[in-house]
Amino acid sequence: MDAIEPHPLSLSEILTHGFSCYRKHFWTFVGIMAIPEAFTIPLNLSLQGLLPRQIQANQVSISGFEQLLPRLAVVFAIMGVAHFMAYAVALGATAFAVSQTRVRGAATVRSAYAGVTRQLVRLLDLGLCIVLRYLGALLLVAVISLVGGLTLGFALDAAGIFPGVTHSLGLVIAVLVSVLGVVLGAAVIFTHALSIPALILERLNARAALKRGLGLARGYWGRILVIGLLTSLVAFSVTSMFQAPFILVAFFVTRSAPTMALWSTLATLVAAVLGQAFSVPWMMTSLTVLYYDLRLRKEGHSLQSDDAPRDLPAGTSSSAVNPQT
Repeated sequence: MDAIEPHPLSLSEILTHGFSCYRKHFWTFVGIMAIPEAFTIPLNLSLQGLLPRQIQANQVSISGFEQLLPRLAVVFAIMGVAHFMAYAVALGATAFAVSQTRVRGAATVRSAYAGVTRQLVRLLDLGLCIVLRYLGALLLVAVISLVGGLTLGFALDAAGIFPGVTHSLGLVIAVLVSVLGVVLGAAVIFTHALSIPALILERLNARAALKRGLGLARGYWGRILVIGLLTSLVAFSVTSMFQAPFILVAFFVTRSAPTMALWSTLATLVAAVLGQAFSVPWMMTSLTVLYYDLRLRKEGHSLQSDDAPRDLPAGTSSSAVNPQT
């Protein structure tokens, strides 16, 4: 059994325990992450066909970029949802695997996904609920930005200050909403991240898992965001290093040899899967350790006790067994 001290952990201890668990069971967690990410490769390849030819050929101009924004938004939205669902499944399998390593001392990719498969419908339901919450928040941000930007633009035009600025503001607003969308997406995903271990390990339905995860996270938002952002930065750096050679090839070679575009794209996607398979598990294991730490802090649930109660009916939280102290 992996040793985890039965007392509340500091932020550095959570990250250390998460990395230690990942290191001890390296190939198990790499395999867990690689499987759902591999399924996104065919989707990403098919979506490449929806991208405008100017972008595929790296020939898009700034003046034409504004016209391409709607199609780009649809493509990247589909990619984002697909990758989030892959992450949700991987986090669920990781949580189950961490539980097995501490109860039985070992876990396998097969056993982790066997535990998730039995709850896959509820897990996908939870993922969809989180995505809808994010889209609702993003729509609100987009509407506020659009109304505010256009109002400012018309006011400046009417006053004769910067005439014609309204059209330029459209591109500025689109870029602003894109940046805010990324920030908002990270905030929504990480603040709801504990709902996934709760669903898998406590056998909750989607609505109960959302409530349970947010309840555990309340008062510890900063800790969750620091863990998420730090491990995401590491994952982004590692994935970028894997992809960089193929991106350079795609940029320079496909201009003179368009027939190589598909192969360079495929190589880049495979490199991304490998980079994420090697780097993202630290995030997953750290979030799972944080889930256990918050149960200990708020309910007195021992980190050395059986993590996944088998006698609870679906939809019942284990807090009924471990009352809050």
